[in-house]
Amino acid sequence: GASEVTATFTKLTYNVSIGTVSKGTVTLSNAGAIEYGTTITVTATANEGYELTSILVNGEAITGTTFTVTADAVVTATFTQKVVEAETYTITIVKGGKGTGNVTVVESAKAGDAITLTAAGTVNASGYACVTTAITSADVTLTTQAVTGAYTGATFTMPAKNVTITVNFQLHGDVDLNGAIAAKDVALLKRASLAKMELSAEAAIAANVAGKTNTSLVAKDIALLKRLSLNSAYQLE
Repeated sequence: GASEVTATFTKLTYNVSIGTVSKGTVTLSNAGAIEYGTTITVTATANEGYELTSILVNGEAITGTTFTVTADAVVTATFTQKVVEAETYTITIVKGGKGTGNVTVVESAKAGDAITLTAAGTVNASGYACVTTAITSADVTLTTQAVTGAYTGATFTMPAKNVTITVNFQLHGDVDLNGAIAAKDVALLKRASLAKMELSAEAAIAANVAGKTNTSLVAKDIALLKRLSLNSAYQLE
């Protein structure tokens, strides 16, 4: 007679485990002996200061956070250190003095950056040349550069804070760092004023000096008198 044949089938299972992981942790939605075709969800958590780079199954990176069991699987993850942008700090320039000028420097920088500042006097609205007479800051130690009679710039290392730098400009000539006329020039100007000197021409100056005083003026003093008399920022007492 006929015989009946039956069969039983057992679903294949595979071992799913977690491999060695550093800089973070890995957990699985299911592990151990797992049936073929099962979907496993991987949770990879980075340590502080790190971020997930990839999840790997048997050394191969997967897309997303799930995979399907088709063979034994060892799950790991790689993490890399986060790149943290260094904080930047501002550089503020305050112009002082009675002259005019230009200052060139970056507006912000990171702590430790080497900073170069350049400064140069310009010709003011009255047509007189100006120079840089001081570059100072309470926030940072400056190394200044100068030529005869004027500063040209400064260098410094940016600290971990905002920096304010004061740059003073004055008219080119014998003027002190506070913008006041030097003592010998005050005396010269007073003498010229008492002599009622006309400062529009050297000949007139020389003639008036000859008529009013025995003191003679050298060429640079004549130029100084002309400049200061025409600049309303300087007043004789």
